[in-house]
Amino acid sequence: MQHVNEFIRLIISFLSNRRHYTKFQGTKSELENTTCGVPQGTISGPRLFTILINGVKCSLVSNYKFVDDKTLLQSHTGDPTSFLQKGLDIEITETKKDKMVINEAKCNVITFNFSSKNTAPQGLLLNGNIVNSADRIKLLGVIITEDLRWSQNTAHICKKVNMKYYILCKLKQF
Repeated sequence: MQHVNEFIRLIISFLSNRRHYTKFQGTKSELENTTCGVPQGTISGPRLFTILINGVKCSLVSNYKFVDDKTLLQSHTGDPTSFLQKGLDIEITETKKDKMVINEAKCNVITFNFSSKNTAPQGLLLNGNIVNSADRIKLLGVIITEDLRWSQNTAHICKKVNMKYYILCKLKQF
């Protein structure tokens, strides 16, 4: 137990009383105190960031995370609007407690609906702004469409491959 306490004190020391500055075109800003987050550019920084963001904020829905991207998932019957809004409200409250910010511009809702009994959520709000409804999203580089077909993702991959092949052919001439 003593080793655990020493380790915790070491981490607290590493994260406390930090200062930083910004350097742009050779000019440095004044030193400022850093009151939250983890140091970038350190070996332990990524692990500490993962620990910081890994807590499940809302247990009402399934949470999936990769680095700083988070996906919430809910299977439902009927109209899920009020249930999902409650989940979003919990996410917002808990994220603010961690002194983190949700990038609302990157938030979308997509509905995979294969039953006439279900309705898509309407008017979901995130910090007072309506969450955009999308017919496709890009998740970790994969395009997922509301019909769960692969044609758009395959077309996107083929376009990228063709562009790279074209560049290789041009480079080969030199």
